[in-house]
Amino acid sequence: MDDYKFPSVEDAKLAKQIYQRMKLWLPFQIEGEADCFCIDCDSPEGAVVYHQHDWYDGGSGENGHVLASSLGAFLQSWGRVCFASPANLYWPSAFARKGVNWTSRYFPKAYIIKD
Repeated sequence: MDDYKFPSVEDAKLAKQIYQRMKLWLPFQIEGEADCFCIDCDSPEGAVVYHQHDWYDGGSGENGHVLASSLGAFLQSWGRVCFASPANLYWPSAFARKGVNWTSRYFPKAYIIKD
């Protein structure tokens, strides 16, 4: 995709920048419809980012929402909801400005572990 023009996104320049960053992402968990969690090997702590498989088929051209600053932080947070998927099975619906909103509004209440 080095020569791909990203004709279906709003910002092709941004999409090209994202694509270059993605070359340093290491997938470790595939979610529904081929979306996956990745470790960003270019970030200082190995941030966990969300890769949406159809990110370049429309929209802004963005991809790689940061879920946590490190794999350890992500696993600790996700463990508090028993490693469940969001109730509607669509991870972006649970995205917060920084990370994920790990509340019963987005995750099945039965799986939330109280501190």
